Amino acid sequence: AGIDHVGNSRALVPLDLESDGDVDFLVFDVLGAATVYENVSPRRGRHYLTVEARGTVSNRNGIGAKVFVTANGRTQTHEITAGGSFYAGPPLEAHFGLGRASRVDEVRVVFPSGAEARLFNLAADRRLVVVEPID
Repeated sequence: AGIDHVGNSRALVPLDLESDGDVDFLVFDVLGAATVYENVSPRRGRHYLTVEARGTVSNRNGIGAKVFVTANGRTQTHEITAGGSFYAGPPLEAHFGLGRASRVDEVRVVFPSGAEARLFNLAADRRLVVVEPID
């Protein structure tokens, strides 16, 4: 991939820096210097969805929430986590590549409290904030 930070790197953060649907990388070295690796791949009709889980009863950042996204009969899952790298962690969100699906059939978020939120028939290519329901 052309990444030459082996031995000096302390953190790798995958994130969508430009909110354009593709995942870029931010690499930090031992002295704290950061290098950005921008994903410049053409989208070619491919779609995405980014989901942020915002807790009300559970923690506000949605850490521990499980996100399920179904599009074109295919379900993907992602758990919101903190950490994951030595000095950094990923954004507190779930990023899904949807391929050619321009719509999402269902988004289901299961919060650490056990509460669930469901949304149906959504447009792709956007960031979605799902708030934990209060019973």
